[in-house]
Amino acid sequence: MKMKSIALTTAILILNTTLFSQTPGYYNGIEHKKGDELKATLHKIIQGHVDFSYRDAKCIINYADEDPNNTSNLIQFYTNQSVSKNSYGTGGNKTNREHVWAKSHGNFVNVRPMDGDAHNLHAADASVNIVRRNYDFDDAPDGSYIEEADAYYGGGIFEPADRDKGAVARTLFYMAVRYEGTNGEMDLKMADKINTADDAAHHGKLSTLLQWNTDFPPTKLEKRRNERVFQSQLNRNPFIDNPNLADLIWANGELPTTIIGNLSMEPPHPTIEESVTILTTISRTTTAKLYWGKTFDSENNEVAFTGTRNLTAAISLESFTGNEMVFLKVVTSTGEVKHNTFVVAPTVTTTIISDIQGTSHYSPMENTVVTIAGIVTANFDHSFYIQSGNSKRSGICVYSPWRGRIGDSVAVTGKVIEYQNLTELGNVSMVYNYGQKEVVAPSEVSVSDLKEDYEGMVIKLSDVNFLNADKTIPTNGGTYTINEGASSISVFVRYNSRLTGHKIPNKTVDVTAVLSQYQDKYQLLIDKSDRS
Repeated sequence: MKMKSIALTTAILILNTTLFSQTPGYYNGIEHKKGDELKATLHKIIQGHVDFSYRDAKCIINYADEDPNNTSNLIQFYTNQSVSKNSYGTGGNKTNREHVWAKSHGNFVNVRPMDGDAHNLHAADASVNIVRRNYDFDDAPDGSYIEEADAYYGGGIFEPADRDKGAVARTLFYMAVRYEGTNGEMDLKMADKINTADDAAHHGKLSTLLQWNTDFPPTKLEKRRNERVFQSQLNRNPFIDNPNLADLIWANGELPTTIIGNLSMEPPHPTIEESVTILTTISRTTTAKLYWGKTFDSENNEVAFTGTRNLTAAISLESFTGNEMVFLKVVTSTGEVKHNTFVVAPTVTTTIISDIQGTSHYSPMENTVVTIAGIVTANFDHSFYIQSGNSKRSGICVYSPWRGRIGDSVAVTGKVIEYQNLTELGNVSMVYNYGQKEVVAPSEVSVSDLKEDYEGMVIKLSDVNFLNADKTIPTNGGTYTINEGASSISVFVRYNSRLTGHKIPNKTVDVTAVLSQYQDKYQLLIDKSDRS
């Protein structure tokens, strides 16, 4: 078996002991901005995330809202109760997926990506969710009391407990920035009033939410949730990372006297053996210190930056281990503070995908735990595909919600499984994403070529026709047929796929897709998330 060792970085982990963070510089470009200019810049940073259907976002919620003291349970929003992850249902004390920005405020039921955006979806007690309805958020001193949630409601208002008020505000702020009417999406807007359900995609009450954001800063659980949603969607809630952004956008807040920006790190993905240089800029001549450690706001280690406006500091990772998070804090002599994090890069040994695929219909490594490396070629709600080069048998399915964007270079650790004759990696324990490399060029083939040699690979068919021309793909998906001469192959569309609502072409077309397999039949899967 051929093996090789590579250093892989920016860990996207599903291990409960380690979290994934943005690389330093995620928010570069927002400095010196406020109001609509800041809002537009943040939108560009967090738009275009890897989206999931409402149904499949449940797996993200179960992870994001997981009880730190019991990994079989999740913490319900509003009630703060720890309940089983298997408690989903309707009514009573079952668990619902609560849209904090109510989906009727814009009417985005089954509309992607809004309906399944896990930053907006929280696990919630069904009975409380029913009472909350689609109400706006505001103080409700004369409202009816909900004992199990320590909340009040009435007159079109829902007032959650103090422990949830800040999280509610920051969730709505995220939605109003993430969805700006670009790329055919809705334009969601904050409103400084209540009873906005009949308005076009508005939610309120802005002035109260801004106060809640100030009075109730992000908790440890809220910060952890942001990290965990990021692992799947690859975008963050900026208002959890920096609550002050809300006042800068909606309340004419004042920019700090000293602005810290342009944060970067060399090397960008360091291992514990490497010396690390942190670079940043400050807007005026002053001094600054860099602190780093294993917890947020840690001051276990410190070093003075050199320079006055272009600052440089060197740190050591000798007390850390691979996959461990490093918390950074920049503090200027004028009192401004900026936090950031990164994950120490592990070094792993990888198995070549073609060795896993083998030379027959079944993997010679079935039930073996391996680590593989490649480029993401397609993203689906329940799985994604990666490929290493264009040689035959160089692609594979990964059954996991934790992933990269198309073109990202990743490594995955999991067990080799034969599921209905499809070779895949399941029981995934970790996914490492070390950045955008290049989109894999599809192999140009004929329908008659689509057999085991191309299973798991991205392919291109030229000048083919669909048997089901002009049919609109319904919400529940279906199976459609491509003809090429005497040969044909099925295209499978899953429930609430990104293809829902699109029409089957009624002309000769080129098709780019991934070849999958179910039982004794090969089938194509088309991904419209990143690939046209």
